[in-house]
Amino acid sequence: MNKIIIKSSPLLEVSFDNTHIHIVDFENELNNEVFYYNEIINIEFIKKTIKIETAKKKIGIEIDQKNISIAENIVAELKRLRLSKEILYPKKKYNQESFKSFTARYNGFGKNLYKKLKNENSIIFEKLKFYQMLNEKEDSYAEYIHNGNSFVIQLDFHSELILISNNEKHIEIGTWEKNEIKLAINFILEELIK
Repeated sequence: MNKIIIKSSPLLEVSFDNTHIHIVDFENELNNEVFYYNEIINIEFIKKTIKIETAKKKIGIEIDQKNISIAENIVAELKRLRLSKEILYPKKKYNQESFKSFTARYNGFGKNLYKKLKNENSIIFEKLKFYQMLNEKEDSYAEYIHNGNSFVIQLDFHSELILISNNEKHIEIGTWEKNEIKLAINFILEELIK
């Protein structure tokens, strides 16, 4: 996550993660905003101000002189992410791995999800790219980007969760579900692939 501290008193911070930009005013919680990339119609950096436009509102965030280059970089990255549909970000935090490497190393909750997905919809399976996070080596990530659709699957080893999300929808599936694999595949096919 990248952050800009806009001012220290009251503390105002802009951060962006893999699916959204978050503007936090720690003095007034009513000023907190989350913008998912797919909602942003336009984002620009003009005259020391980040300007964000969605269908519902327009806002401007003034940036102090010492944070201008960081703000310019954030705006450039957000524009790139909106176009690429990339969700796992930044890629430098992940190592790409083969499906074979994944099956050899991962032995946790949801391990059979990818095999079942391959049997049910090999086209989606073939578009998955598999990743291992550098500082959470036990987990598994798979990213799908194709025909304007994108989503990420995370198999969380320690929490025993399957997490699936895109820029709009999210589901957490755990050991409490009777058929976690079927639920995950149905969510992908019915909610994420248009």
